[in-house]
Amino acid sequence: MYFEDEAMPLFRLDPLPDRLDDPCWTTSRLRSACVIEASTPTEARRRACGYFTLPCGAPQGLGQPWLEEALVTATELAAAPLQSPEFASQPCASA
Repeated sequence: MYFEDEAMPLFRLDPLPDRLDDPCWTTSRLRSACVIEASTPTEARRRACGYFTLPCGAPQGLGQPWLEEALVTATELAAAPLQSPEFASQPCASA
């Protein structure tokens, strides 16, 4: 649990380039790196799923790409203040 005066970690989620052809990606409106503020990598993946999943949801049988470790890596970055909502969902420039 994080309090107002504590910093929450940032996680950079990077889709694996050689896995962008996976059918799961049809459920997401973003297929590039993003930075998510969350307490754990799992929470960052869940938040990304919530932010980027298309409103119609996943067709039957397709998973959510942001939740799949085989499709997306999660790397912890420096922390950001809890009161900084601009860090909650920030697409990254291509590297």
